[in-house]
Amino acid sequence: AGDPEACLAQAERAKTDAEAVAWCKKAAALGLPAAVYELADRHLAGDGVTKDQDRGLKLLRQAAAAGLPEARWRLSERLRFGKAADPAEALRLLRLAADQGHPRAAYA
Repeated sequence: AGDPEACLAQAERAKTDAEAVAWCKKAAALGLPAAVYELADRHLAGDGVTKDQDRGLKLLRQAAAAGLPEARWRLSERLRFGKAADPAEALRLLRLAADQGHPRAAYA
């Protein structure tokens, strides 16, 4: 349980949402940006956890800061169109994601 990739793999094989969330939390605590992104996604959608936009956005920012292209793209979309709009930050994140080869960011 000390390997974040193994924890995330366990989350993907989990039989229940609660089990998946628990494994994602372990992987995130071990510093895996993909797990932080997964938790952000779950909080934003209310998938297996209580829907919490603030928590989801905080986790999305954390995953983006760690360099995850998908998180950078998704956060840029929220900052371009969401109620917490910040066009300059959205453009910065979009460019970073595009530079990392994110397909949607490259054509946005």
